Amino acid sequence: MKTYSFAEIQRLLGPAQNILICLPKSITLDQAAAGLSLFLSLGKAGKNVNIVSAEPMTVGFSHLVGLDKVADKISGVNLVLTIDAPIENIDKISTQDDGKRLSLVIVPKTGMPPVSREQIIFNQGGTGTDLVITVGARRLEGLGKIYLENQGIFQGKPIINIDNNSQNSNFGRLNIIDPDASSCSEMVASLICGMGFPADEDIGSNLLLGLKEETRNFQIEKVSADTFETAAFCLRVGGRREAVLKPEESVKEVKKVEEKKPSQPPSDWLEPKIYKGSTLP
Repeated sequence: MKTYSFAEIQRLLGPAQNILICLPKSITLDQAAAGLSLFLSLGKAGKNVNIVSAEPMTVGFSHLVGLDKVADKISGVNLVLTIDAPIENIDKISTQDDGKRLSLVIVPKTGMPPVSREQIIFNQGGTGTDLVITVGARRLEGLGKIYLENQGIFQGKPIINIDNNSQNSNFGRLNIIDPDASSCSEMVASLICGMGFPADEDIGSNLLLGLKEETRNFQIEKVSADTFETAAFCLRVGGRREAVLKPEESVKEVKKVEEKKPSQPPSDWLEPKIYKGSTLP
């Protein structure tokens, strides 16, 4: 399997307790499978992990384990007020609470001009996130509203950028970009295996689904020995080869089979038949 900068990954991941995994908009099944597998694995390793995507997951992803954990926004985001004025001009900042509203009172020093409305800057931040991991995003803008509405988080936190696209803009503090990899699922499987992170049948099944989908059942040119080693790893940890049909899908399959049954034979099919021919002695 692939070998990446495991020492550098450990340097960033080791002390991080609150990790945010971000998936791109226009997401593929492979990217969703890779992100969810990493989410499950890091959670089993004792990390506090959240996973977000700007767009809702499609029905086609329904076989992925943990899909219901993907949120469409970052929770617990704080509002940060920045005063764009020389701090030496400010005497003190106090609060006033009338029981319904909370007010901040900025008192300038004697002889200094008061802080104007234009000098108050509003930002989002302070989620407690220690580390951001992106999976399959070529640039931060590719995360859609997740990035656009929370730029303060991405500017202030270390980012591990995982992608197999050669056009990736290398926006992370650590960029794990592998254009030769068949899929993001192959890359994440290598990370989980190489870092010794937990892996079980759910993680193996997710990775196997992403791998098979992205490689068109191992038919594309990017398929290599590493790809098959990844599939073997998924099976060794208990990954299921085929997704289990949901009850309603099973009914649909039964109906399809019934529709293909041959029609009933003609009413005279079992009656005696008399054959004539000119070749009889």
